[in-house]
Amino acid sequence: MEHKAQVFQLPQYGRQAPFASFLPGIAGVKGIPLWCYYVNRGQGVVSFGTSDKDQAIMEFLPAHRAYASVEQTGFRTFLRRDGCFAELFRREEACDMSIGMNTLQIEETDPENGLRAEVCYFVLPEERLGALVRRVRITNTGTQSCRMEVLDGMPELVPYGVDDAALKQMVQTIKASMQVEDVAARRPYYRVRASQKDTAQVSEVAGGNFALGFAEDGALLPVVADIRAVFSYDTALKRPLVFWEQGCAGVLAQEQNASNLFPGAFFVLERTLQPGESLLFTEVFGHAESKACLDAFLKAAHNSAYFDAKLARARALTDRLTDCIETSTGNGTFDAYSRYTYMDNVLRGGQPVLLGKDKVFSVYSRRHGDLERDYNYFSMLPEFYTQGNGSFRDVVQNRRSDTFFSPFVGRESLHAFYSLIQLDGYNPLSVEMKTCSLPAGKAAELLQPFGDDAYAALRKLLDAPFTPGQLYAALLEHMDNTPTERLFGQIMGASQTKLNASFGEGYWTDHWTYNLDLIEEYLAVFPEQERDLLYEPAYPYFISQVCVAPRAKRYAETANGVRQYNALDESTRRTPEEPYLCDADGRPVRDTLFCKLTLLCAVKFASLDPYGMGLEMEGGKPGWYDALNGLPALLGSSVCETCELARMLDYVIDALNRNPGEIALLTEVAALLEALCSANVAYREEIQTQKSFWHFGTRSTTSKRRIAPRPMWA
Repeated sequence: MEHKAQVFQLPQYGRQAPFASFLPGIAGVKGIPLWCYYVNRGQGVVSFGTSDKDQAIMEFLPAHRAYASVEQTGFRTFLRRDGCFAELFRREEACDMSIGMNTLQIEETDPENGLRAEVCYFVLPEERLGALVRRVRITNTGTQSCRMEVLDGMPELVPYGVDDAALKQMVQTIKASMQVEDVAARRPYYRVRASQKDTAQVSEVAGGNFALGFAEDGALLPVVADIRAVFSYDTALKRPLVFWEQGCAGVLAQEQNASNLFPGAFFVLERTLQPGESLLFTEVFGHAESKACLDAFLKAAHNSAYFDAKLARARALTDRLTDCIETSTGNGTFDAYSRYTYMDNVLRGGQPVLLGKDKVFSVYSRRHGDLERDYNYFSMLPEFYTQGNGSFRDVVQNRRSDTFFSPFVGRESLHAFYSLIQLDGYNPLSVEMKTCSLPAGKAAELLQPFGDDAYAALRKLLDAPFTPGQLYAALLEHMDNTPTERLFGQIMGASQTKLNASFGEGYWTDHWTYNLDLIEEYLAVFPEQERDLLYEPAYPYFISQVCVAPRAKRYAETANGVRQYNALDESTRRTPEEPYLCDADGRPVRDTLFCKLTLLCAVKFASLDPYGMGLEMEGGKPGWYDALNGLPALLGSSVCETCELARMLDYVIDALNRNPGEIALLTEVAALLEALCSANVAYREEIQTQKSFWHFGTRSTTSKRRIAPRPMWA
């Protein structure tokens, strides 16, 4: 059981102010994650799936719609107790919620009718498929025995192959391609018959979503996929008319359609309960890459003991994850907060793990895409050692404590995020998964002891960039008789890693400011390493995939005055094969951290507005505060980043005094510094006497052309 301090209790949750939250989806480094969102209405869970919104099993809904619809399209529990019908979790005054670190529980107590119902949700840990587990326990708390008929499940289960756009815009059309297989075998497999893209080439969809119901002894429960067998003509899904009138036998007697419908998944069971006796069953909803994968999962015993162990493991995973910040004070709430806030950092920035002795990967990370921030397109790779996408600012913020809690990380984050700084001082928005690659011929060398068949099976994967999860899955599939861990470690140890990133949609004014925190945090743990840190030539320059437009193109004259509506020059958009700056011989340019800091200081100083107060929002985006999105068009600037610039200048000057030495600058950076020094000299008197920065600002801005890969800032 979880410690009480780690569980948030919400009595009568349906009467409280609405809120939306999510299960962390942490399934272990050798488990498949699942995203799952819930609200304090109905039976909680309102959306879940694998990978992203386009792989939903229960449709992704923004918070506003979730609050309104969860009682209809979320999980439902219908009862007939001695023939009397009831739906559970509709009496708000009797329903309580308990939120754990990796679990969600709800409970309804009905003393008058002698009934208690409990539901526990968790993501299935450490299996080769991703799934949401729902355990339901119904207890007879009365003094008389009763006959209990139960119909439990979800009225809408999205078949695999239906993306979010189709669900929102053309679900009636796409319904004609939906089908459910193997219902009679009690292991329904939900998918579309063929790929849904509007192209001449149509392909078969191999993967599928599934729904399984297990009795306490592990036996598979009968399942209903055609919801007309439950609701009959009630298309509003308010009343399960067939079950209401005819019970379990009536539902199972209905002829079920298996295609051209939007299916659901309801499980049927009945039993006589003595006073104090409980009815326990477990439902598993998830995705399998193939029926063979689902078959492999079903071979294991899935009785009560199995799911008890999985629930305990799900709780232990987050306990162990946060043990590094365990805090014991006189305030239990603060102690729990310490764990929860650390886990939140992990979910945004990732948990560092060491693979192949010296390769650092950040697992569990993903972009926040919760129901109240429905604009974000989150992604969680459905594989072992899962990684996800994230925005530059978010990832840096949440990796600032890595060196303190995981000292083996060393300079990993510093190398990653200072390397993403471009020559123009900006950075790509989207930080994506880290991939591995092997030097030419290395795969053949490592796999040679295992024969030609093994190499042929793995060659396609190892000849291209791959993730640790892809590698591990391939080894499990193709190297059955080989010590997987040892070979995995050998391949990872021989591989080279690359952090992937892409431009995204603009240049935010504040992203660069968080990088200095990485330096300060590293030196707080390793103060004796400062000189080596600053003079290590290990920092390339990410290539600008889109450039800031020259001022002549950025500005537009409108009826309301001059506006900056065209911050970026889309004609420069490109995705180079080599994402980092190379010299004339094709070798990546690697600079020292001192040079990177010098570049940032110079470029940001040259970006001061004409009043010398704030940094111009020339990249088209403000800082983190989205409500200021209109400021760049108004030629806005930010004083916050000016303060950050002063902070960075203070550090660079102090660090240079502590660690004197020669600094070799790129020719372009040296030219920029000379131009800024010249402008300072030329306009110092004007600035001091007239308090005018206009001429200085114009000259410093145009001086940035000296480092640009093509004409800009003119």
